[in-house]
Amino acid sequence: MPTNTPLVVWLGLPQAEAYSISQTFRILGYTPYDIIEIFNNKGQSQRWIDILLGRARLKKDLFEGYGALVCTPPASFHAELLALYPDAKFIVEDMDVMDYYRRYKRISRVKKFLGSLKIIVECLNLGKTV
Repeated sequence: MPTNTPLVVWLGLPQAEAYSISQTFRILGYTPYDIIEIFNNKGQSQRWIDILLGRARLKKDLFEGYGALVCTPPASFHAELLALYPDAKFIVEDMDVMDYYRRYKRISRVKKFLGSLKIIVECLNLGKTV
């Protein structure tokens, strides 16, 4: 039964699919801690900056209330997480570098297309009055 202590840690590279993985954990009853949670919670971004720059250490209180940890930045601290949560289940995504590169290129093309689409929509709306 899911609890408020991380029981599942997904270690993988940052990617668009991380949102789907977070949603899957949500469906299974785990509250996921992911990049969206970091940006939505006041002070989280600064804590991670401090941790990444070595000015602070990873502590359990950062993950209180979450049943699953997804993607980065937590995935970058797998050894520390194993020490903090020795009973947690770790899911390691072993992705081929070329597969990751192809996914990144695909996402970059989609973002570029959406950016172009936004410009077209803005140009079409120039003559309209609100």
